[in-house]
Order: sequence, then C-alpha cells, then structure tokens
Amino acid sequence: MIPPYLDLPARIHLLETAGQRLFLLADVLHGTMQISEPDWSVAFGIDPAQARATRDALYAELMQPDTLVAVNHFSGTVFGRIVATDAGRVWQPLA
Repeated sequence: MIPPYLDLPARIHLLETAGQRLFLLADVLHGTMQISEPDWSVAFGIDPAQARATRDALYAELMQPDTLVAVNHFSGTVFGRIVATDAGRVWQPLA
C-alpha cells in the first residue's frame, strides 16, 4: 500500500507483475471529471488543497505505459487508463 496524503481516509494500492501495473484507488478520485478538472473537489472533503496536491502528484505515475487504474467511484467504468491529450488528461475506460 502506498501511503495516501489526502484529506479523506483513502487507499492507494499498486500491484505489479510482468511489467504491468495496476493502481487500485479508493476515495482518491470521486468522478472522472476530476482528471480533466483538477480544481474540482468533493463537498465533504476536509482539505481540498491537499487532496488536489496528492492527485496531481499521482497523475505522473498513473499515466505511465502499461499502467491500468481501478477507481471505486467510477461507476460502470471502474477500470481504465489516464491518458494525455491535446486538451489535457482524460479517463479512457477499458472496453
């Protein structure tokens, strides 16, 4: 487990095997919009600035090649990748 520094009790787990990585995120992101709109936070957050700083620090790792991300709050699209586009970061759900 990677120690989270969010404003909420959150969990970040990293599984690695054969060059593939899977980050399991619980209460780190609360909607896909937080990937492209990093200033957006949840209403019940205690320290939104710290939560954003943690997410910003994680994005570089989450966007590495051969990295999948699973997010508990992404209903219907739990597994995917965070990718860079000309418009910024976006969530690319697995089909």
